[in-house]
Amino acid sequence: MTDQRNYSDARIKEAEKGSTEAIPEQASSEDLRKHSILRTIALVLLLASSSFLNTAVTQASVIVLPTIGRDLNIPSGRLQWVLSAPSLVYASTLLLWGRLADICGRRLIFQLGLACVSLSCLIAPFAPEEVSFDIFRALQGLGGAAATPSAVGIIFGAFLPGKPQIYAMSAFSAGFPLGNVVGNILGGIISQYLHWKWIFWIMAVVAACSCGLSLVIVPPLARDVELQSSPLAKRLKILTSQMDWIGLLLSLAFLVLLLVALTEGNVVGWTAPWILTLLVSSCALFLPSFIFWELRLENQPNSRPPLLKLSVFKSRMYCAVQAIAFIFWASFNNFLVFATYFYQDYQKLNVIETTLRFLPSGITGLITVYVSSQILSRVNSYIVALWGTACVSVACLLFAVAIPPDTSYWAYGFPAMIILTLGGDTLYPCLSLFVMKSIPNEDQAMGAAMFQAMGQIGRSIGLAIATAIQISVTNSQLGKRSEEEALLKGYRAAEWFSFAVGALSFGVAAYTFRGAGTLGKS
Repeated sequence: MTDQRNYSDARIKEAEKGSTEAIPEQASSEDLRKHSILRTIALVLLLASSSFLNTAVTQASVIVLPTIGRDLNIPSGRLQWVLSAPSLVYASTLLLWGRLADICGRRLIFQLGLACVSLSCLIAPFAPEEVSFDIFRALQGLGGAAATPSAVGIIFGAFLPGKPQIYAMSAFSAGFPLGNVVGNILGGIISQYLHWKWIFWIMAVVAACSCGLSLVIVPPLARDVELQSSPLAKRLKILTSQMDWIGLLLSLAFLVLLLVALTEGNVVGWTAPWILTLLVSSCALFLPSFIFWELRLENQPNSRPPLLKLSVFKSRMYCAVQAIAFIFWASFNNFLVFATYFYQDYQKLNVIETTLRFLPSGITGLITVYVSSQILSRVNSYIVALWGTACVSVACLLFAVAIPPDTSYWAYGFPAMIILTLGGDTLYPCLSLFVMKSIPNEDQAMGAAMFQAMGQIGRSIGLAIATAIQISVTNSQLGKRSEEEALLKGYRAAEWFSFAVGALSFGVAAYTFRGAGTLGKS
């Protein structure tokens, strides 16, 4: 421990002499083991607030979406942008904020992200019409993209490797199921008894409290200490010299064009000229250009650091984890989306009834997070990966097979919710830990951003394909069956696709995760 503190002090002194080299965040200037258990728990809960806020606001917005559309006179064809705007901005700016966190300090970027979420949630309900409301929703995604990878980077900079990081990462993962539960309940209650605007005002208060507490609870890491001791001019010089601006613009162009095309493709048609133009431009122009530029910077001595070190993809395990995340989250997200459609559009359940059917998923998630924190350091990660991917496949299968729709929820809906969450909330911290172990300490916020971005792109592509399948099957059945039966056929076809995607993630895990070993052990 003394060696670690001495190393940190030495690096900080180098920085004060003018060095602009990134300080590994693992060399923390403040040893968390000196703090009380209560403060350590408070730190983990505070970091988890970033994942909680993202999920809670999204889930609550889904429930009150029709009401928002009526109040702001948003046409049904554009109503999806209330949800798509923050998701698009979140996914497309993750790499930007991840790199900024590694350059400018993870604590600072985490606080800026929470402040952005708080202000945008506070102001959004005052928007008088569609465009301004969507802009403030996009700013919520921008804040979330800043806070989430920074929080993960703080975990790996403030907690020692092994069980401390496993416990902290598992607790951070609790923000997602907790956000699901709170978002569903909050959206359901407020839609019944209050105005939908209270959802955003309540979340604004939560984000503001988290931001304020972070000033006291989040310890300054080595990079934070370096920047605090530097004048503003030097901070700007570090930013301008270490940020890969060309790579940043290329990545933004690729992600924005791709995600807009995937969002609008099923609305205007995939053969629309502007959709095809966006897809070709993003995948055939900006993505290859980004790869070429990043490789050029990485292989060129004395150049500025690349936005993303592509050499990390030489690691078989790193590629496997990113591939599983990409495929798995497509299946996981599709299940939730089409299960919601099944309950609300086919079974005609109201908001509260639908919320209650998803409640077991959130409760199970909280329990699973605790269990996973105990088993990840004891059970081989190969088994964990197979378990997680198998669970999501089985959950999708239960909604895909031709079970009579009037069958009791407890016979297949309830076990599907439980199984899905058991798999997802065990697999997520496992994959996160493997990704972060593959990334140099000074790039770990960027590594967390890349991991999150892969999941977001997987969700978007998976949902676009599943929606296209659902629409095609439903339309083909109209005229042959009643509208309700055609709708059910379409939903089941989408869940069959989700099952196939989940099975593919199982196959990838089975092939690539052999010999992965147990987390926390050499």
